[in-house]
Order: sequence, then structure tokens, then C-alpha cells
Amino acid sequence: MLRLEKLFTEAARDVSTLNARASSDIRNDLNNGMCDDVILIFARGTYASGNIGGGFGNGIGIAFADALAAAEPGRVIVQGVEPYPALVSGYLAGGSELGAKSMAALTVKAASQCPQAKIVWGGYSQGAQVTHKAAARIPTALHARIHAIVLFGDPYDGDAFPGALNSKVRTWCHNDDPICDGLPFPIGGHLTYAEDAPAAAQWVASKV
Repeated sequence: MLRLEKLFTEAARDVSTLNARASSDIRNDLNNGMCDDVILIFARGTYASGNIGGGFGNGIGIAFADALAAAEPGRVIVQGVEPYPALVSGYLAGGSELGAKSMAALTVKAASQCPQAKIVWGGYSQGAQVTHKAAARIPTALHARIHAIVLFGDPYDGDAFPGALNSKVRTWCHNDDPICDGLPFPIGGHLTYAEDAPAAAQWVASKV
């Protein structure tokens, strides 16, 4: 456990050092009372910084949020999943229960606060696990409000989402990503998903 925790921590630190970005890794647009045409709710990976994730995974949370905003200028707000500790213990348990509860609650809030908005879910690594778990927590009536679900480095790659949500999912899993094969090693292709952010954003743009 301690060795695995060290591996995740070092991966997050090393990638953060090599891939600093100008955009913030903390996004609280929804919680700050904002609304827009599209609301991205994103769950970060294990030990990633902020609430959307800088560093680990080449800062995929930041990269994807920025790419979506560029693809749909003036139409997107972003909310990171919180509270959600993103500890390795959560990953080993199949995804943080607190994170899943928070993601579901934020989705209910988005639907109520912004009744015309189209909701997009995103998750990386443990955040993808959290997204799977959140899907089981939301009312079926909210499925229609979620227009796209984007997952990167999903440990549950291939597992179906409930009901109508399953047709709205697109997963990016690299061939050299052990996490996608169910192995707890955040190395290789698990750290390079920022390169997929533009393609993922374009896919979402076609859905919203």
C-alpha cells in the first residue's frame, strides 16, 4: 500500500513539474452561482492537484476544460468534484464513495440551478471510477440532462453505464496504460492523456 501510494504521489509530482499550465486547477463556477449553456463536471485522478487536476496525467483536467472552452467559446463553465480526497485508498476501493456522492450532488445542483444547461461529465483515472459510481446515484430522470461523458484512463474501461447514459460515453484508454488493464501502475500511457484533450473536446462539442 505504501509503495503504491508513493508511486502515485511521485507520478503526480513529476508530471506537474514537467507540464505546468497557465489555467487554474481549481474550478468552482457552479458553486459560485454561475450558469451557461454547457456545464462540465470533472473528477480528477489520484493525488492530482486542485479539484479538476493539474499535474498527474499531464494536467488532463485543465487541458480538457481549456479545450472544451476553446471549442465552445463563451458557452462553458467548469466545476471540479468536491469534496473528494482522491487518495490511493479510494482508487483501490474502486473509486471514492465521497467523490461519487459529491459528483451526483453537483449534477442535481446543476440541473436545478441551470435548468437550460447541458451537463457534461468527465473523469480521469480514479475520477473515471468516481464517474461510474456517480452514475448509479443520480435519478434516472437526470439522464436526459447529461449529454456527454468523457473518461480518460478508466480502470473500469468497458463497463456499462446505467440506462440512457451508456450511449453518451466516450473513453480514451492508451494501449500502454496499465490502469486501463486493471493494473495499479500509473506509468507510461497513463500520464499522457492531455494529448487527447482536443479530440475529446471536439467530440463533446458535437453533442452539445
